[in-house]
Amino acid sequence: MQVGLDEEINNKVRELELLRTKISSLSDPTLVESTIAKLDAEYKQLLVLQQQVEKDNIAQKKAVADEIQMALTLIQEYEVEKKEQMNEMNVYIQQRKEECDKIKLLDS
Repeated sequence: MQVGLDEEINNKVRELELLRTKISSLSDPTLVESTIAKLDAEYKQLLVLQQQVEKDNIAQKKAVADEIQMALTLIQEYEVEKKEQMNEMNVYIQQRKEECDKIKLLDS
């Protein structure tokens, strides 16, 4: 219980120091301008990063879409091939049945 209370007190002290720093920085115009410049630079960096992430996401999305399209094309080709093989097999079976029927007729 004491450890949690000490931790909470330490957090409050850190918050208080941060607020004091912010208050003192507001009273110094040079510091305010440098802070604004620093934050503006950070903002520009974040914008560049956001654009790069967006560009990467678009590229990844296209790659996934291309891969899905390729898979669908392969599936269609496979289905056509299997259908042709089934048709060939059915023709073969039909021919063998006809040959068997001819042999039966000759034996009779």
